[in-house]
Amino acid sequence: MQEKNGSNVAQPLNGDYWRGVGGDRWVLNLDPLELGIEAFSPPLIEAAAPRTGERVLDIGCGGAKTTISLAQAIAPIGRVTGIDISPQILAVARQRIEGIHNIDLILGDVMETDLGDPFDLLFSRFGVMFFERPAQAFQRLHGLLKPGGRLAFICWRNPQENPWMSGPASVFATHIPNLPKPDPEAPGPFSLADERKLTEILRVAGFRDIDLTRLDSVMPLGPLHEAVAFLMNQGSAAAALAEVDERQRVTIAATLSDHMRQYETAEGVAPPASVWIVRAIR
Repeated sequence: MQEKNGSNVAQPLNGDYWRGVGGDRWVLNLDPLELGIEAFSPPLIEAAAPRTGERVLDIGCGGAKTTISLAQAIAPIGRVTGIDISPQILAVARQRIEGIHNIDLILGDVMETDLGDPFDLLFSRFGVMFFERPAQAFQRLHGLLKPGGRLAFICWRNPQENPWMSGPASVFATHIPNLPKPDPEAPGPFSLADERKLTEILRVAGFRDIDLTRLDSVMPLGPLHEAVAFLMNQGSAAAALAEVDERQRVTIAATLSDHMRQYETAEGVAPPASVWIVRAIR
């Protein structure tokens, strides 16, 4: 969608987006989304190294899959708090944690919410790329840690190394010439992709021993028809695609199917994906 000033810029994937249509789409596409990103959880949790008895914050906890894994790692006396800005997404998380006694879930913005005593570990799986003011946000995160506390998160590298996103975007742009373009400085999946920018943000925020480790993998998206349906209902392009007529939508879906077929395997569509695993210490 275009902004009111007429500029052809996509809606930023900020808090308003996740409280609204973004949260709705996330819940609607829960299964393929979690199928795709689940493979990144074990290496991130290994990097975070949660310890028994620690107090942990899961930022942008989503459906609480990582929150539950963290709770198991720090049991029996540790406690994990999951925070998410989307009420729709957090409703899914609340259903999943029923019966788990060392998890607290909070609906709120980590920039504004009183979270009590400092944490031993701040953790996030693809949740920190959506800060509207990343420099201030990481300064806030620094203040939420105990001295010597750890920060561990995962974020996407650049679009070229993530053709599961950049490929469909090119297809959509071919068929919709006026498709709004994401602002690289706005909240979104690639806002922290640049190594130098991210390192400097963390350094200025006060973190030390900053380490960015590249992890190349794939993004499993299931059978081809399910992958196409998922990709056409995600991110800022979904609003524009929802407004095209049925004939054009069928044409776009066919073109996208042809494009994604190059990544098809016996287990389904699995295009390359690349991330940063980031660690730092207060």
